[in-house]
Order: sequence, then structure tokens, then C-alpha cells
Amino acid sequence: MAGYTRQDTTGQIANNEVIDADDLNAEFNAVKVAFQGAGGHNHDPSSSDSGAPIEKVGPAGQITVSSNQVLANGDSTRDLGGSTSSARCKNGRFGSTVSAATLDGDTVVAGSSGYMTLTDNELDVSSGNLLVDVAGDMTLDVAGGNILLKDAGDDFGSLNNVSGNMTIKSGTTDALQFTGANADFQGTLDVTLAATLDNNLTVLGNVDFSNSTVGGTFTVTPPSTFTGLVTGSGGFSGLLTGNVKGDVLATDGTVVLQNGTDGSDAALTGTVSSLSNHNTDDLSEGTSNLYFTTARVTTPARSAISVTDSGGDGSLAYDSTSGAFTYTGPSATDTRGHFSGGTGVSIVDGEVAIGQAVGTTDDVTFNNTTISGNLTVSGTTTTVNSTTVTVDDPIFTLGAEIITDDEGNAIDDNKDRGIEFNWHNGTAAKLGFFGFDDSSGKFTFIPDATNSSEVFTGTAGTVVASTFEGNVSGESMTSSTDITLDATGDIILDADGNDFIFKNGNGGDTATLSFADNAALKLSNSTTTTVETTDSGADIKLTTLDRTGGVKIHSNANSTYNMSLSYGDVNNKANIHSTGGLLVSSEEILFETSTGEVTVDADLLINESLILTEGTQNWTVTASGANLTFAYDGDNKMRIDSSGNLTVKGNITAYGL
Repeated sequence: MAGYTRQDTTGQIANNEVIDADDLNAEFNAVKVAFQGAGGHNHDPSSSDSGAPIEKVGPAGQITVSSNQVLANGDSTRDLGGSTSSARCKNGRFGSTVSAATLDGDTVVAGSSGYMTLTDNELDVSSGNLLVDVAGDMTLDVAGGNILLKDAGDDFGSLNNVSGNMTIKSGTTDALQFTGANADFQGTLDVTLAATLDNNLTVLGNVDFSNSTVGGTFTVTPPSTFTGLVTGSGGFSGLLTGNVKGDVLATDGTVVLQNGTDGSDAALTGTVSSLSNHNTDDLSEGTSNLYFTTARVTTPARSAISVTDSGGDGSLAYDSTSGAFTYTGPSATDTRGHFSGGTGVSIVDGEVAIGQAVGTTDDVTFNNTTISGNLTVSGTTTTVNSTTVTVDDPIFTLGAEIITDDEGNAIDDNKDRGIEFNWHNGTAAKLGFFGFDDSSGKFTFIPDATNSSEVFTGTAGTVVASTFEGNVSGESMTSSTDITLDATGDIILDADGNDFIFKNGNGGDTATLSFADNAALKLSNSTTTTVETTDSGADIKLTTLDRTGGVKIHSNANSTYNMSLSYGDVNNKANIHSTGGLLVSSEEILFETSTGEVTVDADLLINESLILTEGTQNWTVTASGANLTFAYDGDNKMRIDSSGNLTVKGNITAYGL
């Protein structure tokens, strides 16, 4: 064992020997030291005195370590590192292949230089090119239907799925549209190399084929023109400019050029309007338009040209011997020297910045901003943090003009329309609302409201106004001053409960105006009915008088009352006092003010008792059954029955008065 030295040098610890505790303690301590520290016991197979190599790791030997592998004792049964951020391994480095069913983590870095990183749904290569080498097919399956092509974040093209067909865009413009096997170019088609068409080609615009082989019929529709070389047996019709191999026919079918078998025996049978299909080997040089020759160019022409470099960025030079112009463009430093930053804009090493990111997905902040055109906000929430907002438009429009479902049918979203506002009552923050309640179809004010998906609930609040016009409905109406009802027609009070209750200012005393089932009208205080009409509405009955002022009936001419009904002091009966006379029911009862007499021109009906009072003296005449009784201060003095019998309590004196 490495690090262990036997302590018993005299052979004391042996068979048949007496072994002391000190000797054993010395040996045990030496063994302990051998297992401790950097120089203690190990399992290093390169050391001859170490322990055996450890090939099994784990409580039950779940990991096996061999000379060239670290293996788990089952497939997909052991983890390297934990699933949480507090138990992950830091770095993993491999010299060859890493195979895994799933790579999970914030970022996966690949390559010896770490140029390629994979994070969630983004693969980035920070340097160099990316080669994708697939032994089989490669499938790009994009649920969005579009494959976008970008350069440093800028779009320059895309492959798009349009109704199951592919459209290729250049930038944001459609360039090539496919419909099945058909291809439709949306712009000019410029073919600089050889092009072979195995079928008919119809051209409706200008085309330029530098080298084309046409096996079918090539048609150019005037006024379009064709420039290039056409080779084929299919024929050509249209306006042609260029080299032709084959016969050329006019629009009526007449041959105007017979090219023969190889071109050398061509015969021109029509009028030549252009020599563009000939070269200088076929035509002799004239006197005005001279040919371009090497001899003419080498010395005279090149020497006649000179170039002056006037300075500035870059340089321009000319070699009269070779006839070559040499232009060296400005350097990056020269170009950047012409640009400088301005207000809020900086330029550093050719990079222009305004102090904040302004991408289409960035949040941008500016100071005062003036927009001369229209402003459209397509987000879900618009927040205006302003203390004062002024809008010139006199009409605010809330809600979409027409709300439709997925099939385009107009629907009711069942949401309220109005203004939601925040306020504080001094104790707690509140949310208020006033506007149109969609469920009730009424304009509603709720000072303490609850908003549930733009549907407001809560107790309706009080609206204060000096004047209101229109119909009013509700549980109560309160005013700090008089309430005036002014109508050009009738004023109708309609109560389903049949009662109209009047209260004084402190809410204590009440008076009730009610309608019975027989249409009779009753006016009462809080406990007793005082005025009541009959069911026919013609008569009025005064049930009781509970006010010390009594009831005063006035004439139409002035405010002086003609008759008053008031409480007396005897038995709570009513006194009738008239100053102007009282006429009741066709002059049945007449009070005369001059004599104080009562004249009855018809029957006088008294339902209970007739009380005659003078000062404190009270006589009561009472009809009870068939008897008529006269009482003085509640003591019966005389009674007459229906037979005419007279009964008295005291003496009867004849002719005594």
C-alpha cells in the first residue's frame, strides 16, 4: 500500500506474542495516514504499490469504466448532470462524435472553434460558411408556408406556398410563379448562356437570347422584337433582329431569305432594311464608315486618348500603350470621411446609430413627435401617459363598425361601450365606468365597477344635473332645491304600487296619496286616512282632523276662508265655523253669518251624536236603536222611544218657561 510503513520493527505483533495496545495504535495510525492527503492510498494502475483499478462506480455498480469506454449498465438509464441549473455539469469536451436522442439545454455549442450554436429554435454560425451534407433527401417542413431568405437580418427573397404552388419572391416582389408545371415570370427574363426549349415558346414582350436552340415554333408578337440566335427546325414568326439559321419568311409566307444548306449559298430575295445579320468579312469597307482594325487602334487611337486625375477619393490612370484604364476606388476611410453624425445620430467606423434599437420588434422611445399623416396602431393595448389630451375630432367612435365571425356573419360581441376611469375615494382605489350597457340597452354610470372582458357590473351611481329633458325611470330622484315639473300637457304619475309617498325634509313625517281597487282616492298621514273620495269620485269624506289648524276652505275670489273645521275642547269633536256661509248639496245646510243660525232645507242626517256646546256646557243628542237620548256632560237626562214614551231623570215642569 502506497504511503504505509509498518511500525512494528521488532516483531512484537506476531503469533504467541503479547501485543500491547500502544503497538496496535501505532499500526492503525500508520494505516490511517496512508489513506489521507495527496500522497495517500490510490487506485492508480500505473503505480505498482497502489490498489487495483476501480472499474465499477455507483451504489450498485451502475457505471462501468474500461480502458476505452464509460458505460451505463442499461440504455438511457443514467444522467450526466442534473435537470436543474444548480446540478448541471459546466463544460463537456469530446474529441470525436457526440450521439444523443435529445440535446436539452439553453445553448448547444458545436465545432472545435465553437462557431455554431443552437438555442431553442435558432441555429447560428458566427464565422465561415455552413455546409449541410445529407446522404438522403432533405425535407423542409414549415407550417407558416414561407421560407425566408435573409442577409444579415435583411430580407432579400423568399419561397412561398400559394394555394399549394410555389412563388419565388425577390425582396418582397413576386418574381416567379409556378402553377403545376407552368412557370410565369413576373419581370424581364435575361438569359446570357445557352437555353434549350423542347416545346413551343410564345413571347409577348421583348426578349434577348444570346444563344438559344429552339426545337418548336418560336413566336414574337409585334410590336415586340427578338434579338439573338435561333437554331431549330420549328420555324420563326415575328419581328427578328439577329442571326438566323434557316429560311426567313414574311408574314404572308413568302421566303425572303434562303440560307441554303450551310449558309454560304444563302440567297436574299426580299428587301434588306438592316445589315445587322452580316459581318465585315461579307462586306467591303467604304470611305466614310471605316472598319475597326488592330493597326488603327494600337498607336493612333490609343495615343489620342489621355486621362487627367483631378484628385479626390480614389485614382484614375490610363496606359496609352495598352489602352487600359485603371481606376482605383476610394478606401473605406475616404468614404466615411464624407459622412458625419447629426442631431441624435452618431457614425462610428461606418456604423450609423441613433442611441437605441429601432428594429420592427424593438420598443422605441422619442421625445415630442409630430405625425402629419394617419397613425394606425395594430397592437392589443395602446397606453397614453399624458396629463392633457386634446382631440379635434368632435366624435369618438368606440368598438368595431361591424363584428363578424369566421364565416363573415355579423355578430353581437355582448360587450359594453363607454369610458373606464380610475379614481380614489380617499380610502381605496376604484374603477369607474359610464357608457352604454349592452345587456340593458341603457346609458349607465357605475362609480365602483368590475370589468370582466369589457362587461361592467356594479351598483349604479348618482348623476347630478341642473336640467333634465325626457322620460325618467328609476328608484329615486334627489334634488338639493325645489323640483319643478313643467309640462305643456298633463303630468302623469304612474306607480305600480298604487301609492305616492310624500316626506318632509328630515324624512320623519310622511303623507300618502293612494288609489284603491275601486278607483277611490285616499290622502293620509303616516297612520290615518284623512281625506277619501267615494268609488264614484263625486263625494269627499273627511275622516279625521289631526292638525290644530284644522281644515280651511277658501273661496275662489280671495284667500279669506269661508269655513273652517277645527278641534274643540270637548270629547275631541270638530267645530264648524263659517264666515261666509256654507252651501252643501243643493242648499241642504246653510250657515248664515249675520244671525249665526243654521237652516236645513232638506233632511239632516247625523250618523252618531249631535253635540251642542256653549262654553263649557255640553248637551249630546244620541240616537241608539229606537231610542233618542239627551245627555248633559255625559249624564243621560231624558229618553224618548219609538212609541212616544218619555223618560226623564229629574222632574217635569209644565208651562215653567
